[in-house]
Amino acid sequence: MLRGHTRMFVWLGLAALIASAGIVSVLENQYQATVLVVVKPHEPLRLDQNRASKETMGYPVSQIAPVDTPSRTYIEMIKSRLLAERVVRVLGLDTTTRPAPAPSSIKAVLESVKEWIGNVAGGAWESLQYGAVVKQDPLTKAVRVVQRSCALRTTKDTYLFEITCGAADPDGAAAIANASAEIFIEYTTSVNRQESGSSRAFLEEQLTTSEAVLAQARRALTEFKDTQATFSLQEEYASQLKTISGLEADLEKTEARLAGLLHGYTNNHPKVQSLLAEKNHLQQSLARLRSERAALPDKEKRLEDLRLQLKAAEENYTVVTKALAEARIQEQSRVTDIRVVSPAVPPAYPSKPLRVYYVAVGVVAALLIGAALVFVRESVWTTVRSTADVERVGLRVLATIPSVTAAGGGLSGRRRRVASSPPAPAP
Repeated sequence: MLRGHTRMFVWLGLAALIASAGIVSVLENQYQATVLVVVKPHEPLRLDQNRASKETMGYPVSQIAPVDTPSRTYIEMIKSRLLAERVVRVLGLDTTTRPAPAPSSIKAVLESVKEWIGNVAGGAWESLQYGAVVKQDPLTKAVRVVQRSCALRTTKDTYLFEITCGAADPDGAAAIANASAEIFIEYTTSVNRQESGSSRAFLEEQLTTSEAVLAQARRALTEFKDTQATFSLQEEYASQLKTISGLEADLEKTEARLAGLLHGYTNNHPKVQSLLAEKNHLQQSLARLRSERAALPDKEKRLEDLRLQLKAAEENYTVVTKALAEARIQEQSRVTDIRVVSPAVPPAYPSKPLRVYYVAVGVVAALLIGAALVFVRESVWTTVRSTADVERVGLRVLATIPSVTAAGGGLSGRRRRVASSPPAPAP
């Protein structure tokens, strides 16, 4: 079926080839430049040397991909309005204009047509999305172009990722990629320093508070010891116990002597009066010491509370002091967690369009459309048009009659009239 239309397919392929080549010749080249960046996970500086995690060349060893989640965060930051606008302003992309071709050149006409088609298509898409077309200023347009042209690709199981940016010229692509990386690094560094400065200011306030709390705890403990006239409750307890035992022994001796004197003397006798006075004194001393001994548990509890408060204040002061020192070092440190390993260079060749692909797709599409038309034509138009059509249905060609041209002109060429008969039966 297709063999009889070889000439049509040849002309159709040539037409598609010429049309595709003409279209791709006016397409604008797009260049892509890539910056290679290394990301070191944020590890705050510690004054102590005890490290719980393993490291290789200063990088922590992890069981999972170390840069997957941070890199996704970074690319969203790079494509944010804030950083994209900084890139546009640094490079002046909102004021950069293309050199206008000569008004009479074909390129100028093509550029005008292409710009018109782009504006119409963009306006139609915005109208479908939002119901209206809003005119945007050059800055907003440039920011949107930068946001759409930048992409990020991570290298699996490494701390590296690539920032790729595109533009209509190689120098512009490299400039956008390098500016995006530099502005992003500068932004993250300034944010880290700002956070360190805020942390330092907060810790300085906490240090003043902890110093006051520590001084108050020390003063309360000293006043308690001075008021109670004690420095060690264990020693005081042992001393009181020894004193009480001695007084009880003296009281027993005094009572025994007093009982002996009362057998021979009256209560008014001077010796009896002396022993009675001594007995009363011993009893009062014992009562006072026993009362003080009963108060020792409360006294001990109060002393322990004051000591615990002092210990907590000292520990808090130590922690705040160390954290403040770390914050000051971190604030003054100029080492960033993100560094450029390989800056972008202007590419020698465009990344798109791949013209050979466009031409090949155009030719293949034209041939497929031609084949589809042939099939439709053959299925709709069933008239016998050649001897091949007769032979295809199993009939035998008896003769062909050439067409005769009329005297007054008419159709040119050769027209065959085909006569056919059923095939003879096999002998």
